[in-house]
Amino acid sequence: MEGFQLQFRDKYLSTYRELWDALAAPDSIQRNYGTTSIGNRTIQAGESFSFLRFNDNYTLAQLLYDRINNGESPTFYVCYRSVFKDYYRLEATYDSNSFDVAEPAENCTLTGDAFDSRSY
Repeated sequence: MEGFQLQFRDKYLSTYRELWDALAAPDSIQRNYGTTSIGNRTIQAGESFSFLRFNDNYTLAQLLYDRINNGESPTFYVCYRSVFKDYYRLEATYDSNSFDVAEPAENCTLTGDAFDSRSY
């Protein structure tokens, strides 16, 4: 993977903690969730993965779901390079009910701040 970014309310975020803060998640909600790191890894054709999994944290999942229903969905931007050195860019939101498809790109230049998915 060449780049990963998360945007919410027209602002690029650096960590999931910033997302929870932007969602006004109260301190009473545990912020445990799972992520998938794909940096420096070959992704096989047809392979799928989740950038964000709520596991059994239904309260945090419900908070995000409520915001999505109010028209406030975070957008994930992913840019990667194939083993053939072709670039692809994916823009995905949680408010879509379809599978997002990566589109060919000339390069993997993403705007905004770098994102650290390991920071809680």
